[in-house]
Amino acid sequence: MNKVGLIFILFLSFSGIYAQDEIWMRPNRGQWHENISYKIGIPAGQLYIEKQGFTYDFSTIREHYDHGHGHVDAPESIHHHIVKTTFIGAQTPTFEELNPSSFYENYFLTNDPNQWVANSRAFTEIVYQNLYPKINLRLYGTHQTLKYDVIIAPGGDPSAFKVAYEGQDKLELIEGELMVSTSLGTITESKPIAYQIISGIKRKVKCEYNLVGNEMSFTFPDGYNEAYELVIDPELKFSTFTGSTSDNWGMTACPDIDGNLIGGGIVFGSGYPTSPGAVDVSFNGGAVDLGITKFNADGSDIIYSTFIGGNGSETPHSIIVNDANDLYIMGATSSTNFPVGGSAYQPENNLGGGAIIDGINFMAGADIFILKLSAAGNVILGGTYLGGSGFDGISEDGDVVHNYGDQLRGEVVVDDASNVYIASTTTSFDFPVIGGFDGTIGGSKDAIAAKFNSNLSSLLWSSYVGGSGDESGNSIKVSATGDIFMVGGTTSTNFPNTTGNIHPAYMGGTVDGYLIKFIAPAYTAEATYLGTNDYDQAYLVDLDIDNFVYVYGQSSGAYQTDGPNYINPNSGQFIHKISNDLGTTEWSSVFGAGSGVAEISPTAFLVSDCYEIYIAGWGGETNFAVGSTTSGFPTTPDAYQNVTSGNNFYLAVFTADMAGLKYATFMGDPSSDGDHVDGGTSRFDKSGTIYHAVCAACYSSGGVFPTTPGVFSPEKGPTNCNMAVFQFELAKIEAVLSTGAPVICIPDPVIFENSSLYGDEYLWIFGDGETSTEFEPTHFYEEPGVYNVMLIVSDAAGCYTPDTAFIEVTIALFEGEAGTLSDTICPGTSAVDIPKYYANWDEEFWVVAPTPDRTYDITLAYDKEPPTITTDTSGTYLSNKYSDLLLYACLVNAYGYLKGPQDMLQYYQGEYSQALETYALEQIGNRSIRPPRILYSPGLMTCATWL
Repeated sequence: MNKVGLIFILFLSFSGIYAQDEIWMRPNRGQWHENISYKIGIPAGQLYIEKQGFTYDFSTIREHYDHGHGHVDAPESIHHHIVKTTFIGAQTPTFEELNPSSFYENYFLTNDPNQWVANSRAFTEIVYQNLYPKINLRLYGTHQTLKYDVIIAPGGDPSAFKVAYEGQDKLELIEGELMVSTSLGTITESKPIAYQIISGIKRKVKCEYNLVGNEMSFTFPDGYNEAYELVIDPELKFSTFTGSTSDNWGMTACPDIDGNLIGGGIVFGSGYPTSPGAVDVSFNGGAVDLGITKFNADGSDIIYSTFIGGNGSETPHSIIVNDANDLYIMGATSSTNFPVGGSAYQPENNLGGGAIIDGINFMAGADIFILKLSAAGNVILGGTYLGGSGFDGISEDGDVVHNYGDQLRGEVVVDDASNVYIASTTTSFDFPVIGGFDGTIGGSKDAIAAKFNSNLSSLLWSSYVGGSGDESGNSIKVSATGDIFMVGGTTSTNFPNTTGNIHPAYMGGTVDGYLIKFIAPAYTAEATYLGTNDYDQAYLVDLDIDNFVYVYGQSSGAYQTDGPNYINPNSGQFIHKISNDLGTTEWSSVFGAGSGVAEISPTAFLVSDCYEIYIAGWGGETNFAVGSTTSGFPTTPDAYQNVTSGNNFYLAVFTADMAGLKYATFMGDPSSDGDHVDGGTSRFDKSGTIYHAVCAACYSSGGVFPTTPGVFSPEKGPTNCNMAVFQFELAKIEAVLSTGAPVICIPDPVIFENSSLYGDEYLWIFGDGETSTEFEPTHFYEEPGVYNVMLIVSDAAGCYTPDTAFIEVTIALFEGEAGTLSDTICPGTSAVDIPKYYANWDEEFWVVAPTPDRTYDITLAYDKEPPTITTDTSGTYLSNKYSDLLLYACLVNAYGYLKGPQDMLQYYQGEYSQALETYALEQIGNRSIRPPRILYSPGLMTCATWL
C-alpha cells in the first residue's frame, strides 16, 4: 500500500475535447520542423522532444492576472526563453508510442496538401528505445507532472547517461534538486529516486545528481546490483505564470459519515453542475449563489449537487454533517429571500452595513445564515438568519483581517444531539444575545458565539465575545462534557475573563490570539491571551480524547516554544497545547519556513485519537499578508509533492505531542501563483484524511490543478477559476516485509525483515500453518517448496486501517540428491578468496558467470548433462560436459574469467590438465576455511561457487 491515498476532483467544466489531467505528447507526422519528434504543451509554453534531447520554449503568452478576481491586464509584449538539453554521446533511438488518445487532430499548416496531416493521435507515454546501449528513457505524465525514467538493463552503464544544458540563466544543485533557472521561471528536477525489483520486491537504490559545469549525470554512492534492471525516476516540474478571471471559487469542505467529500463555494452564473432532484437546480439571479456538491467515494461522480441562494450574495464559511448525515452550512448572505424555511428562529434578513469583500458585492449589508440540508441534498430541513442592524458574519476590515479570505471565516459544529454551535463576527449593537456572559458590543467589531437546536428554530444561547477593540471569531469546538471552546484574534487590551490563566494581559503588537472557554451548563467564561509583542492570531481549535486543548495559529513574533518538541525556529505558525482549565501550557511549538513572519493561512486542523496533529494551510502571492509563502517549508522524503512555487497548500502530520514531523507535502500546481481559498474552513476526519476545497486554476486560458484519472470533472471551465476539492489520506499504516534472500535452504531459517511504518501490532502468517506476532520473526520451514507469507500490520489504539503485505519464500534442500534435478541455488557462507562465479540452469545449458559483492557458496547437482555449450558476451559460460572442468571452475580464481567469455572455453579445454595439476590442487589446499562442495550425480560431477 502507498503511504498516502488521494482523490482530486476538479469542479465543473465540460468544455474541451480531452481531460487536462493527461499530459499529451503530440507526434510530428511531418507538420513541424524535422528536428521535432513530439511536442508537449506545458503551462509556460512548449516542450519539444527531440531524438537527442529536449527543448523548452517558455513564453509570457498567457495573461498575468490581478487576483481581485476582477480584471486582467494583458502583457505589453510576448517574451520567450529557450533552454536546450542534449543527451551526450547518445545513439539514435527509436520511439515506442503508448496509450493513444481517443481524439485525433488535423494539421493544415500550409497551402500544400502534400504537407497536410490528418487523424493524428496523441500519446500519454513515449519510450526512447536504446538511447544508449541497454538504456531506455521513458517519458510520461502523472498528476500534471512530466516525468522521465531512465531504465538501465543488466549490463548497461548508468554513467553513460549524461545531459548537457544550455540557454539557462543558472544551473545549480540545491538540497539534492537540480534547478534550471530562466527569466520566465524554473525547471526543477526533483531528487532522483532509483530502484530495482529483485525477487518481486521493489528495493530503493541511493541515487544522486552529479553536476560538472553544465553536464548532469547520476551517481550511486552505495552501488547497486548490476545483475538486475535499474530504474532512475526523477520528476520534472515547471514554475510559470498565471492569469484569469473567476466563475466558481472554493471555500469549504467536509466529509460525510461515509467518508464522501462535500465541497462548498460560490458561483457567479448558471453553469454550475446540478443533480436531478437537488434542492435548487437553477441560479437565483443575485451576484453569487452557493454551490454545494457531494462526491462519491472515489470522486468519479456526484451524489448530489445544488445551488442555494437568493437575490443577493451569499458565501459559505463552514460546513459539517451530523450523525444523520444532514449537512449544516454557515455563512453570510445579503439576500432577502434566502431559503431559510418556515420555522426559522429569525426569518428575515436585518441587513445593515455593507462592503465589497474579495470582489463579492455585499453593499446591501449581510446577516449570518445557517442552513440544514438533507443527506440526499433534496430537502431543506431548517434554516435561519442571525444578525442585528449592522454587518454580521463578515469581518470587513481592521488588523484582525490579516490574510486574504479572513473576512469570510467562522465555523459551525454540532454535538451528539445535533445542537448547532457557530463562531462568527458582528458589528451590530443589537445582535440577539440569550444568556450570554456579555450582552453588549465592546468595540466596532466583536466575535460572537451561538448555540441553536437541531432544526434552527430556537436560539438556545448566544454571546458577544470581545473587549473595546476588534475581534474575529474563527473557530469553535464542543467538548464531551458540553463545554464550548472558541478562538480568534483581538486588538482589545481588556479582553474579558483572562485573570489567572496562561496570559492574563495583552501581549503587545497589532493583534493577539485568544482562547475562551464557556463552561457548561451555565456557560460562564474563562479566557487567555495567546501571542507575542508582534502580530498573532488563533485560527483553529481542537481537543484530544483527554480534553486537552490545542490551538493552531499564526505569529510574526517569537512565539513561546515550551517542551521538547519539533520546532522550525523563527517560523510563523504555532501549535499550543493547553490544559482544559486554560491555566497551564502543556507545550507549544512553531513550524514553517523560518522567515520571521506568519507564512501560511491556516485552513484545517485535527488532533486525532492517537494524539497525532494534522494541519493544512496555504500561502503565496494571492495572500496580501506580507511574507506569505509555502517556500522553505519542510517536506518528508515520501511527500506526494516536494516542490512548490511558494503559492500552494501545505499539509503536515506531527507525532503525538508534536515530538516529530511524521509526514509533510505540498499540494497544488507547482507552476502556479494562484492556489488558494477565498475564506472558509476545511476539515480532517478523525482517521486523518483531509477534505479540502480550493479556488484553483485561475488562468485566463488553460490553468491546471492536479487531478486523478476518472474523476467527475478532470478539467476546469474556460478562462475562469474553478473550485477544486481533494481528499488525501495522511494517516496510513504501511506494511513492508522482506527476507534479505530470494531462496533459503533447509535447515537454515528465514529471517524476516519488517520495514513497516506507523503500526505497533504484527501478525505473520507463514503459509505452513504457523504464525507469529513478533516484529521480525525467524521461522524454520521443514519441507521444501514455495510459501506465501502474509504480514498484517495494525495499531493497538485502532486509529488506522490495518495494512497487509505479501511475499513468496522459496525453501530448498541444501544438498542435491542423486537422480534428482535441483535448479535452486542454496546460499551459505564462503571465504573471501572463493572464485567469483554463479550458476544457473534452464534445461538446455549450464551457465557460470561472475556475481560481484556476494558471499555465497553454491552447490548444484543435475541428473543429465546439457546437450550444448552456450556463450555470449554478457557472462562467462562453462560446459558441464567435463567433470574435471567443473572442478576447475570451483577452484580457479577469476583470472581465467578476465580472458573473456569467447575464448574461455578454449582456454579451459586446452589448458585443463596443466591447470589442474599446477593450480587447482594448490587452491584446494588453500581453502582451509571452507572448501568447495563437490557433489556427484549419475555420470556427472558439478560444482560452482560465488563470492
